[in-house]
Amino acid sequence: MTLMTQVLKVLSRSENKRLFGKDLEGSMPPQPVLTMIDHLMIHGCEVEGIMRKSPKQATVRLLKTQLDNGQVPDFHQFNAHVTASLLKEYLRSIPGQILLSGNYHLWIEVCEEFNEARKMHLCKNLLKLLPQCHTVLLKSILRLLRKIASNEYISKMNITSLGILLIRLDEFPILPYI
Repeated sequence: MTLMTQVLKVLSRSENKRLFGKDLEGSMPPQPVLTMIDHLMIHGCEVEGIMRKSPKQATVRLLKTQLDNGQVPDFHQFNAHVTASLLKEYLRSIPGQILLSGNYHLWIEVCEEFNEARKMHLCKNLLKLLPQCHTVLLKSILRLLRKIASNEYISKMNITSLGILLIRLDEFPILPYI
């Protein structure tokens, strides 16, 4: 088998390429996701309604298909709302969600705790239980959200509205109690 045949065989395997709906594995999130976050850090933090305004869904579907086929689009060709929409869709597609990772009952305990100092201690301990890939992705997302919120006067997005947009209440019913 020639080298070119081997390369084409590897590239044709769809299970290696799919991005959306796939478990986070390894020590780092998928590179296209980190690329989306970096693009938004540079081009999206001062965009009004970032993470809230919906772009053309046909464009989002096209880029999602490209990403699921192993291609990384040139995000500079699209406005920041497209990239933000893709990132939100990716985060919502992670099986088990980014925080839960099998520890739903422990997060419920955190929410039921009344002592704020104890609640913070429990939360920090739970975050330590996350797989490394989840931790890296969460830190990157929080860095992005902080930067968007710091530009609230332009982006019109505060930290509360950003948090609500990124979490589906039907899959994370404890959010109103935090």
